[in-house]
Amino acid sequence: MKGGAILVALALSQGLVPSPVHASDRFPLYWVAPSGQGFKAAAGDVDGDGMGDVLLVSTTVVSPSSPQQAFVRSGLNGSLLHSWTPSLAGFWAFTTFYVEPAGDLDLDGFGDTALAIGTNFPYPLRMVEVRSGFDGSVMAIIPPPSVSGASIIGGVIAGVGDMDGDGWPQLLVRGDYFLPACSLGHGVYDFEAPGFGLQSFVTTWQCGQEFGNRIGPVDDVDGDGLPDFYVGAPATDFGGAVEAGWIGIFSGVTGSLISSLSGTTTFEFLGGSVAALSDITGDGKPELGVVRWTGPWNRLDVLSLPSFSVVYSLQGSPTPYPGWGPIDVDTLQDADGDGLDDLLVRFGSLQGEGISAHSSVGGALIGSIRQSIPGSILPGRALGDINGDGLGDFAASPGIPTWVNLPPFAAQSLWTPWTWPVGSGVPLGSVAHVYVSRNFDLVNAATVGGTAQFEVVAPKRPAKPFQVVFAQDFVFPGIPLGPFLFPLATDSLFWASFSAGIGGTLDATGHGGVTLPIPNDPALHGAVVQASGVVYDPAGPLGIGCVLTQLPVPVQ
Repeated sequence: MKGGAILVALALSQGLVPSPVHASDRFPLYWVAPSGQGFKAAAGDVDGDGMGDVLLVSTTVVSPSSPQQAFVRSGLNGSLLHSWTPSLAGFWAFTTFYVEPAGDLDLDGFGDTALAIGTNFPYPLRMVEVRSGFDGSVMAIIPPPSVSGASIIGGVIAGVGDMDGDGWPQLLVRGDYFLPACSLGHGVYDFEAPGFGLQSFVTTWQCGQEFGNRIGPVDDVDGDGLPDFYVGAPATDFGGAVEAGWIGIFSGVTGSLISSLSGTTTFEFLGGSVAALSDITGDGKPELGVVRWTGPWNRLDVLSLPSFSVVYSLQGSPTPYPGWGPIDVDTLQDADGDGLDDLLVRFGSLQGEGISAHSSVGGALIGSIRQSIPGSILPGRALGDINGDGLGDFAASPGIPTWVNLPPFAAQSLWTPWTWPVGSGVPLGSVAHVYVSRNFDLVNAATVGGTAQFEVVAPKRPAKPFQVVFAQDFVFPGIPLGPFLFPLATDSLFWASFSAGIGGTLDATGHGGVTLPIPNDPALHGAVVQASGVVYDPAGPLGIGCVLTQLPVPVQ
């Protein structure tokens, strides 16, 4: 056990790194991607280690002679798993503007990836390229289906698992759809692995309603024991309300509409941001989080399915960041250790955009980060659990609103505006930042002559032993406390020695705690001790279940 813990100590020293983003202590910065690699989407478990990974794209200016690249990095440590540039002639940039993890499409135990690729020569063509999580090779190229009457597909992609019960996972893809009255509308197409044949499709019925702007899986709504899916159409007109929006819930088996909700006010854009939640009300049905643009202050509603009744609402931006409120919502997974999905909300404020996490029960604020530059943007999405503790983590690409696929001036004459490959959704020059939910915390004020009480939360590791170790921070006054890790002066990534520390065992819910007595010595006032640790699990790498986040402990 001790040898494994020494290796964990090496990883601990790589935990927090500088960032231009103001971060909450609830979401410490875990790792930062190399320069020029911006966050695109959660990748799912690509390397088969049981933890989420991260899909990145290059954020330099792109052109046919210097096309965009994609990268998949381990969520656990940021190491590169795969990288590629599609070999399609004339490829310029990935044109998927919203993507959910594809999942393990070939059932080999490794999560796969799917992105739209395209060319504009000799005519605009967009297809979906599916790549293997095992070795990064191309598994399939999915063209626009013939029923679409169009040549563009892949603006939105979502893996939805096995919705029809035949054992094979499916992929939902938004694409163009020829609607005679409007020339072009949009459809959502259901392709099933391994051959990616078209199973069913649902389509727009109004001109310009942005059908399929958001799509994704939702737990069983109609009671057939199989998952269903949602479709958002934020520019749908309803009654006299222009672009009020619409959300539909469809059967995963038949593709038929189960229930729907229309917006009621002009420019409400219902369906432009949707997040599927598991059952948080105890009625046996899932919930949805949706953003509504409702005047000066946007509103986030949590809705119960299939009735769409409002469970609760959040409006405005979290204190102390006044602004116009929620812009986008995602499912964070469980971030506070209560066993229920929580919400990740991208919000707008006067100081710049931010990201906040809220408990799904009542919407209480868990923590937030924000970009400190007025007018800046902070696109980000949830990743699932990337470090093995069972808590939800997320990534973001702080930047300014300039996109990587804007045309260089010299190339503009080659393209007409309607053919430009838009939709990359990643700020020019941005770099991905990955944040984790804090799984280790101080629950009292550490005082001389008193105690420091720590809580460990790792729901994925119930009944597993854990250990907490301490390192004196000599930048601050004071003397060493308890057992310590002493960093070598020559290389802070290695530790000269390892102490057994203090530890315990997590309970059946993955919660535990330890207490460190603090000597009654006046010289300890003002000392800061760095606390961190590990949860052991024989099933994890080197017997490690997860690393406990670093925590500075000031002694009062």
